Amino acid sequence: MNENLNNNGAKKFSLKPNLLLFWLRAKYEVNAKMLVGQYPNVILGIIPFGKQQISQPLKTVSSVMTNTKLYFKKFLIGLVLLILMFSTLNTDFSTVTIILGIWGALILLNSYQSTFIIVNNGGQRTGYRFSFLDYGTVKRLAAEVNNHIAEL
Repeated sequence: MNENLNNNGAKKFSLKPNLLLFWLRAKYEVNAKMLVGQYPNVILGIIPFGKQQISQPLKTVSSVMTNTKLYFKKFLIGLVLLILMFSTLNTDFSTVTIILGIWGALILLNSYQSTFIIVNNGGQRTGYRFSFLDYGTVKRLAAEVNNHIAEL
C-alpha cells in the first residue's frame, strides 16, 4: 500500500509518475486544511530535473477527479519502435536494436496513464499524471481530499 498516516493525522501518498523512472516518486500529504506535496519534473520524459511543489488550501478546492487515458501518440511511437526492433532483429542483432526495443516497450507501457485533477473554486484545472499501476492510490488520494472538502 502506498499510503500511511503521520503524527498530525495527515495521510501520506506516494505515487510513480513514470514506469521508466520508478525510483522517482510524487509525494502528497492530505490533512483537514491542506493538500501539500511534490511532483518530480523530467526533461524529454527520461531526465530528472527538479520538482514541483504543491501547496493547496482545501478551502480553495472545489473538487478532485481521477481519470485514466490512453495517449494515442505515445502508444503509436512505442508500437513503431517495437516493430522496428523486431524487423531489424533478424538481420542485425546489436545493442542499438535492444535499446530500441526497451525504449519502445517503456513508451508503450507509459502510454496508458492515470490522472489526478484538482479543480479550484474558480474552475481552473490542474492535472498530474501517474502510472496506470497507481490508479488505486490515485483514487484513494482523490477520495481523501473530497472527504476533507465535504467536512469544510
